[in-house]
Amino acid sequence: MGSLLVIDLRHCLQQTSSGTGTLYFGGRGAVSGWQVRLITGTQDTGIIMYPDRKRSMYGGRRRKICRFCENRIDYIDFKEDRVLRRFVTERGKIVPRRISGNCARHQRKLTRAIKRSRHMAITPYVSESFR
Repeated sequence: MGSLLVIDLRHCLQQTSSGTGTLYFGGRGAVSGWQVRLITGTQDTGIIMYPDRKRSMYGGRRRKICRFCENRIDYIDFKEDRVLRRFVTERGKIVPRRISGNCARHQRKLTRAIKRSRHMAITPYVSESFR
C-alpha cells in the first residue's frame, strides 16, 4: 500500500462524514497528496496518513505536448518575435521545459533562437518595467 505515517495530530484534522479528512498545519493549508484517516480504538487514537491514490494513479496533471512537434516545425526562426515571446517571462527569463511542455530537442532550438534574437536586439534581455 505504500508508506504509512501514524501521528497524533487530532487537533489539526477537519473530518468529513466519510471518516477521511484534511490535515491543516497552523495556517499553512492542507497537506496535499496524502489521504488522512482518524483512528479511534480502545488504547490507540491517532491519524493515519497514506499517499492519495487518485494523484498517483493518474500521474497528477495531464502531460503537455510540444507545440513545435505538433505543428511539425523543424526550424525555429529567431526573427519571429511573437513566437519567441510566448516562451519568455515578464522578467526576460526563458521558460523551462517542464512548464512550457516542449520536448528537449525543440527546447534547445528555442533557447538558441531566443539568445540570437536578444543578441540582434529583436527581443529585449529584460522588460521595460524591470530596468
